[in-house]
Amino acid sequence: MEWTAERRIELGEMWMAGLPRAEIARHFRSGIGAIATAAGHLGLPNLREIRKGAAGRMKPCMCCEQVFFSEGSHNRLCESCR
Repeated sequence: MEWTAERRIELGEMWMAGLPRAEIARHFRSGIGAIATAAGHLGLPNLREIRKGAAGRMKPCMCCEQVFFSEGSHNRLCESCR
């Protein structure tokens, strides 16, 4: 499956909403491992951090325009462009 910008945003929203990983995997017709790997590449927080109140949203990198998880307005570049 290709992770388009729209799919990345959708994954980020579902992940941050705390949906079960199995439900997210079914939605994308993918395996749980593939979903976890994609979430890791996007820099999404783990479940424990979400429960503690991690906040943020998916947005495009100002340099390469790849969608990534941003923790706030100060976070404008993805990991690979920093």
